[in-house]
Amino acid sequence: MSPYLVRDYKIFLNNRYIQNLVNRHIKRIFPGFIKCTQVTSKHYKVLAATSFLVRYEITLETKTGYQHHLEVRGNRLNRRSYKILQRLWQTHKFKKYYYPRPIYYFPKKQFVLYENFSGQVYRSWPDKNFNFYNKTLPLIALRLADLHTTKIASDKIITLNEKIHWIDDKLRKIKRHNFAYYEVSQQAAEKIKKFLKLHYAKSHLSLCHNDFQASNIIYNPHGPEIGIIDFELLGFFFPAADLANFNIQLLTVIKDSLPPKKIIHLQKKFIRSYKNNVGRQRTRQLENALPYFEAKSILDILALYTVQILGETEKTHVRYLKKAMAQLYGRLKNLNLTLT
Repeated sequence: MSPYLVRDYKIFLNNRYIQNLVNRHIKRIFPGFIKCTQVTSKHYKVLAATSFLVRYEITLETKTGYQHHLEVRGNRLNRRSYKILQRLWQTHKFKKYYYPRPIYYFPKKQFVLYENFSGQVYRSWPDKNFNFYNKTLPLIALRLADLHTTKIASDKIITLNEKIHWIDDKLRKIKRHNFAYYEVSQQAAEKIKKFLKLHYAKSHLSLCHNDFQASNIIYNPHGPEIGIIDFELLGFFFPAADLANFNIQLLTVIKDSLPPKKIIHLQKKFIRSYKNNVGRQRTRQLENALPYFEAKSILDILALYTVQILGETEKTHVRYLKKAMAQLYGRLKNLNLTLT
């Protein structure tokens, strides 16, 4: 989706409007309740230029006067991704929560309301340590494997040209704002594009999240359970792209809280746990593709952080971004991108 004008979406911050909407459709969207008595909302500013994220607190009431408080999320979502989300919910609603229940969709605005998960964003979990990651990464790998092996059909495919254009865009940002990293980044980008051209085929593609990272995962310790959010980029692509992105983004979550050997152990455990839940053919394809998509994820972060630094005024955060970029750049130089 393209960027948008905030004024076109302010209607979704009108609590009375949302309350009236819920009351009109309450029998269908919230069976067992007779009315919505209150709605409060909060708009969250996020990095994604296409996102308009709102969190709602909704109070519902039954005939007997019992009140139930519910959290609902709202965000922009293109029509084709919404249809996929609907199907994911329908095929998983009798399992433990993987995907949120869509409540209402506004096709003209391409905005969706869906039930929020109980828990907290994985990236923001307060007590992250080795044992926490060691326990939760296999759960995340299981959920990702489930997404990649789902039989849902869709014509929403990430094309070869789209992905090459994406890589070129990231490379331009690095060249313009961080030229010291450009030469190695360009060499990696050329190898990634050659790999994609050589191996791009529908038989290699699966339904992917395409922005799978700790910020788009909800962790609930009661169970424990993992939920997935933010479905704008849903579509068929290489499964290795989701795994690589999660593993590389994990470095920005852990930062310096664990020694390098333990981080490598956790990354390998995540990949191993995923492999245990998919077939042998998919495992072979994954091993071949993973280094290229790790390189692509590093380019994505280098481009993002390069632009972030330009508008950052807090010196501590600038130092963190520069250090993270240097570490990722070092990893990019050491990746073995030998085409096969």
